[in-house]
Amino acid sequence: MSLESYKERLQEAKSVSLLGLIAELGYKMTSTGSYWIMLSPFRSEGKGSFDIDKRKPNKWVDRGSGKHGDVIDFVQELFHYSQKEAIDFLLKDKQSKYNVSLPEYEAIKDTRKSIDILGINKITDPSLIDYIASRHISLEIAEKWLSQLTICFPRGKRPEQNHIVWGWKNDSGGYEMRNRWKKISNSPKNITTIKGQSPTIDKVLIFEGSPDFFSYLTFFTLERPMCNSIVLNTISFLSSILPMIEDKKVEYWGQNDKAGDRAWKIIKKNCALSCDKRFVFEGYKDFNEFLIQDSEKKLSKMLHL
Repeated sequence: MSLESYKERLQEAKSVSLLGLIAELGYKMTSTGSYWIMLSPFRSEGKGSFDIDKRKPNKWVDRGSGKHGDVIDFVQELFHYSQKEAIDFLLKDKQSKYNVSLPEYEAIKDTRKSIDILGINKITDPSLIDYIASRHISLEIAEKWLSQLTICFPRGKRPEQNHIVWGWKNDSGGYEMRNRWKKISNSPKNITTIKGQSPTIDKVLIFEGSPDFFSYLTFFTLERPMCNSIVLNTISFLSSILPMIEDKKVEYWGQNDKAGDRAWKIIKKNCALSCDKRFVFEGYKDFNEFLIQDSEKKLSKMLHL
């Protein structure tokens, strides 16, 4: 057989309905949402882990073993055939009875939000206050800039369970959310811009996240920066703010890591009047880590006096 003929037979075999073959072999699949599921035909198990995505009805996955493939792979795995033997098996009848029509299917869309905000209040929850204190951020500052959000996860394993987080609002109305165990956000995502006490000052402060912004205010005992500031909320927004800052004096208060180094290079390249202020907390990952450990060192010295 020529290579060309073999390729044609290979493609023809791949077009044989996997669902039709499974039904003809006597296996029963259960329709559940976006998948057909059954017990694995390759091994013994008590709960079905073999499934076929309804959007890809000629592909299978055996989640118990990690194996996957098409209809040819299925025959090879089931009967321990070579690829040629599997092709011959599938094409032994040109009017293959395995080629049953597939049921119509439309993917099910889950319209529920991934995060649902149930309440927006002033910060009063003891666990949240304790978390803010553990970050050595002034509670007075936190209360001025943050909200206490009550949220739940409608798509999660426990949609009925509520969680308390701090909410830092961005310019599009979305929130960056944190507590001692979670660091999440909802849509829409955006930067947060802060108007300074003297907005005419031709300088802009750049922070990566809200904890660094609060650390700046706490460290310098300020209610609000003197000049305008931008909190990126994610470093990926840096490119979008370049037109806003290219003719300004820029102070970069980002993080001391590789991502922070890359961000500083971009700012330095695009903003001639820029200054890397990370030397203030050199040796620490970010301003907040410096604030925490520096405060702890001062306290330790005081206790040993």
